[in-house]
Amino acid sequence: MKITLLRLKENRFGGAERYLERLREELEKRGIEVKVCRSSLSNWVPDWIKLLHFNHFCCGKKRGEREIYFSLDRVICPDIYRAGDGVHKVYLKQEKKYCWWLNPRHWVYLSLEKKAFENAKRIIANSRMVKWEIVETYHISPKKIDIIYNGIPIPRRVDEKGEPELRKELGIGRKEKVILFVGSDFKRKGLKEALELLAKMNPDLREMWRFVVVGKGKNVWWYKWYAKRLGIRERVIFAGPQKRVERFYRMGDILILPTHYDPFSNVVLEGLVYKNVVFTTIFNGASEILPSNWVQKNLHDTSIIPNIEQLILTPSLLRKEQERARLIGIHYSISLNVTKTLKVIEALYPNFEPQPRKEFKNGTGSSQIIQNPT
Repeated sequence: MKITLLRLKENRFGGAERYLERLREELEKRGIEVKVCRSSLSNWVPDWIKLLHFNHFCCGKKRGEREIYFSLDRVICPDIYRAGDGVHKVYLKQEKKYCWWLNPRHWVYLSLEKKAFENAKRIIANSRMVKWEIVETYHISPKKIDIIYNGIPIPRRVDEKGEPELRKELGIGRKEKVILFVGSDFKRKGLKEALELLAKMNPDLREMWRFVVVGKGKNVWWYKWYAKRLGIRERVIFAGPQKRVERFYRMGDILILPTHYDPFSNVVLEGLVYKNVVFTTIFNGASEILPSNWVQKNLHDTSIIPNIEQLILTPSLLRKEQERARLIGIHYSISLNVTKTLKVIEALYPNFEPQPRKEFKNGTGSSQIIQNPT
């Protein structure tokens, strides 16, 4: 018996993609044979067509009980569906997409999402928020849903904070506190709200902090213009997508993510383990693991501003809260996530036992990557 991981497309900057790779690597370390199945349709093909084609391909070739389908995407034939993307119907409501019905993508997502939840033997939600969204939106029994928080590789040591070379490269002063924003969908992750939040902070403190935006997003020019309009453009650095984002976490002191909708943001865990004090919204499932005074109750909640200002003004308090952040983050390792995931699999398939990993034809011993033909 082997596990096939289903994920429509590859996005090297996406949190779901990083989770898939970490899950695959951890399963292989435990001697489990793993395949990854993706779509190979060209990028110019609309996502909703890709997803329909992907469903047809994957569900048409499933080999019964000999193969466990562990899906990270909306397919109609999962054995286990990890709802890492949350509930699309809730996302549409939260983002106030009033004319969503004009886009066939949303119709396809909603249809497949409903069938994925109904047909899966087990569902894994990565937060309590997502679990109850599934229950309330699609009337799925809560007994069918397991909550397993995300996990990341935990760096063994994070002794060095500051990254002096990176600071110099970005033109950040040695004494300036670094406030991070990390995300690849600026609108949904709340970059606009983050800029507004910083603009409302005490103007006398502006020379004491810099705001560094890491990630790939649309209309970067607009956010630069908006920062200028708010009067904080000289304090904001747009660093773009980064392969070595851990350098920015090591440099950072505080991370803010006023996300509109996030089932459970890995950025929160990554920020925590690198000793960043993390502030996010209640619409992020990861807020469930944070102290209440680090969580915004709505997108425009300014109650966290005094906390951020106090951290900037008081180095001893900042260091104390950074240590607190690390102690929270280290409890959410990818190893623990996989251990809990395997318990779900073993409960569903009592005869499931990890088998010695086979060497494939390419001689690497790595997992197979299967792409559906065009």
